[in-house]
Amino acid sequence: MKNFARLALASCLLVALTGCAAEQPSAPRADAAPKIFGPDGREAKLVVNWEQSALPQRDWAPWLAYLLGRIEYRSKKNIAETYYGPQPAEFEEEVWARDTATQVYVELRQKDRDLGVPYFDDLVRVRAAGFLREYVWIYLNRSGWRDPGGLRIKEFEAWQRVNLVGHRAVTYGSISLERQ
Repeated sequence: MKNFARLALASCLLVALTGCAAEQPSAPRADAAPKIFGPDGREAKLVVNWEQSALPQRDWAPWLAYLLGRIEYRSKKNIAETYYGPQPAEFEEEVWARDTATQVYVELRQKDRDLGVPYFDDLVRVRAAGFLREYVWIYLNRSGWRDPGGLRIKEFEAWQRVNLVGHRAVTYGSISLERQ
């Protein structure tokens, strides 16, 4: 099911980025995402904050997949939003979103062999080596995160010294909670 959701996300991104659209929007599904409520108990929404001019167009799809992956994760886990405004990612949310973005990038590369986004080329290698959780912990750690346990930090550090020389972690875009 996880792969199906990611393929659906990738398809939606491809449709959105190529300018194609369905003739009519479909009716809301019965299993649609649950409503989101703000800290004041009022209905709210998670919004993607995206500055198109920050990146070349070829880089957009994986970063939009990252942001939509964060929203998908929060929706599935029913994360309680404690304030309005920008929402920092929790550890598992960050892992989920980077994995989603990397999968979208892999699928785009299968269609366009000339596509090259150095950051995501590095993440493809990290993911293939099985170190995505360690990567997120080391490169993107936020002070509020608790150690999730089970991380292979020493193995990752040895691997990264050879395979991520000169790598710099980046994030483009954000999500925020806004009043309806």
